[in-house]
Formats: sequence, structure tokens, C-alpha cells
Amino acid sequence: MASINLQDGEQARLTITKEQEVEISKLYRQVYLDLKKQMEALPLQGEGTTSQSLKKTYLNKLVKQLKEEYKSLGEGLEKQIKKGMQDTASTVVQANDDWLKRVGLKIEGAYSFVPKDIVALLSTGKLYGGGWTLSKAIWGESQKHAHDIDKIVAAGVAANKSAYEIAKDLEKYVNPSARKEWNWSKVYPGTSKKVDYNAQRLARTMVSHAYQQSLLASTKFNPFVKGYRWRSAHTHRTCEICNERDGQLYSADDLPLDHPNGMCTFIAELTGNLNSVAERLGDWANGAEDPALEAWYGSMVGGKQELKPVFNDLQTKWLGGTGFSPEKPPESFTEWSHSLSSAQKKELFDQLNLHGKEHPFQLMQSWYEANLATIEKQMVWNIPKPTSNLKQDMMTGAYSQARKDGSVGQVL
Repeated sequence: MASINLQDGEQARLTITKEQEVEISKLYRQVYLDLKKQMEALPLQGEGTTSQSLKKTYLNKLVKQLKEEYKSLGEGLEKQIKKGMQDTASTVVQANDDWLKRVGLKIEGAYSFVPKDIVALLSTGKLYGGGWTLSKAIWGESQKHAHDIDKIVAAGVAANKSAYEIAKDLEKYVNPSARKEWNWSKVYPGTSKKVDYNAQRLARTMVSHAYQQSLLASTKFNPFVKGYRWRSAHTHRTCEICNERDGQLYSADDLPLDHPNGMCTFIAELTGNLNSVAERLGDWANGAEDPALEAWYGSMVGGKQELKPVFNDLQTKWLGGTGFSPEKPPESFTEWSHSLSSAQKKELFDQLNLHGKEHPFQLMQSWYEANLATIEKQMVWNIPKPTSNLKQDMMTGAYSQARKDGSVGQVL
């Protein structure tokens, strides 16, 4: 079965996910290193000359600084996650662009706007609804850290721990590599055993969704794509739902969104074979009408679908033929009838068999109201770049000799 090869995009997604995991770990480890450095500078350990009251003051200062660091970490985390989404979407667009060139469509900047659009779609929460945004999620995580810190301090005070012992527990909490004791959740209920788990989970989810949504954005208007084949990751972590979806073919509108932390992939399957793709593209380049290909081209160059008034065939003849347009139709039957030429009136009288009948203009008005007065609206493409240059390039490039030889399929 023919398909669009996205293996490079899939591999890049895995690479980006791993690189992102390392970078996020670095952000959290830096908080840990800063805390450790601050602890060494503060007189929290031993008896010495520092009073317990002063040690508690130092501890409170440490806690305050730690909370501020997690707020600052959130800014770096958001930048890192957005970069991961942008890079993932870019690799998918590039993989699709390679396929377009293979079938003779060399369109400069095809879908180049998709990565930016996908980052906006996901980070603003437009895809998810419910008021969720990436910024809110990251802010909520920093608040979670602040609450965890307060819980650790409160539990330590309740257990009559020293300021130093509490600071060491905080150090263990903020260290992303530290192994917590088996009873950590019992001693500090509700706190995270792995401080960067939620951030890593969020980042992996955003990359996964960026991969899926950029695939849809760059292929859903492709008239040769018949659907998307779900491929489960087949690891020990693969859930029952994803195992059930494995191998199923979905339309662009029905393709489920992969769940958080998901690692499933998708194959854009084509109708027919690459030879039939070439035949249809060659016919289009030679002037054949093909609205689906026009729409596909519009999606590549940043065209937008807009709801606009459109004439049907009858309106094109009797309204367009008298100087009116869908945007500026006649305001009344009288205005339209006065625009008719003598020849047009005769043709319409003959067509409606109005000769010799009483009140012919009333009958003509009834016909006008029934067939011309209502202008329907349809979704149409507003394409910023005409297809003429593309078709010329196709016929002087990949399709020229093939059309002469009657072997279009060989261009592939």
C-alpha cells in the first residue's frame, strides 16, 4: 500500500524527545545545585554559635529562594517545550515536502507556516479547550513545587527535625536524580517522588501532539490520502486502548488524539499507487479542472478557507451574465429585470413559455425569487499564489517528457 514516508519525521521526534528530556533535567538539576551551594554557605549544621531561631530564619530564606527559582525555571521550561514542538513539526513538514518533490511538486515554502501554527494551536490550548494553556500548566507545576516545599517544611517541623535536617530533605526533593526512600510518600504525602516527572510528561505529550497535528495539517487536504493508519508503540508501556487502535484506519476528522505520554505513530496511506497520482497531477498541469487539487495547493501556500457567496450555474448565467456578482447581487427583481437585454428577455420568455400569458412579468418574478434571489454560501479557498506558475514548472520539469512519451507514471 502506497504511503507518505514519514520515517525521518518519526525518528526526529524520538531524538527531539530524548534531547528535550536531557535539557529539562538540566534545568531541574541547576535548581538542585543552587540549593546545595546555598546550604553550604548558611550555618544550618551543628551547634556552633548560631541559635536555633536564626537557623530557622536562614531556612525560611532558603525556602523563599527555592520557590523563586522554580518560578524562573518555568520560563526556561516553556521555551524548551515550545522549541521541541517547533522542531518536531518542522521535521514532519520536511518529510512531507520530500514526498511532494518526489511527485513533481516543487513548491517553495510548502507548509512552512505549519510549525508556528502548531505551536500556537497547542500552547494556547485551542486544541484542548477547557481554558487550558501551556503557560497555566507550567505555572501550576511551579505552584505544586511551592506547595510540596511547604509540606516538607511543615512535616519536618511537626517531626521536630532540625533546620539542617529539613534542608537536607528539601535537597533530596529538588534533586531530579535522587532516589527517595520507600516511605517518602508516607512521610510527605502528596509531594512528588520525582521532581521533574510532571514537566517531562508534559514535554513528551506536547512533542507527541505536535507530531500528530503537523502530520494532519500538512496532509489532510491531500486528495490522495485516504486515511491514517494507527501504529502502536508496542512497548511494555503501551496501553490497552492503543493496542486496540493498532492497525485501524482513521479519517483526518476521526483520528483520535494520542493520550498524554503517548508514543504511537501514524501512516498517511494513499489511494491507488504513485502512478495514478502522477496521472492525475499531469492532467491537472495540462489544464484539467480539479477542485480537490486546487484546494490542496491552497493549503500548501497558506491559503485560507472562507465562507463566501457563490453563484450556482443558473445564477452564473442569469445574474453573472447581466453584470452582477455573488458579492453584489441585484437588490430586487426590478433592478435585475431592468438589466436584461432584449435578447436575454426573449430567451427567458421562450424558456419559461411566457408568451401570450397574462401577467408574464409576475410569473418571471416568481421564477426569479425561486431560482435567483437566494445566494448560497460555500467554503472556498482564498489562495495567495496562483497555480499557473506551478503548472508551468510541472510541465517544463518532471512531467514534460513523460507526457510526450505517454508514461507519466515514470516520473516517480
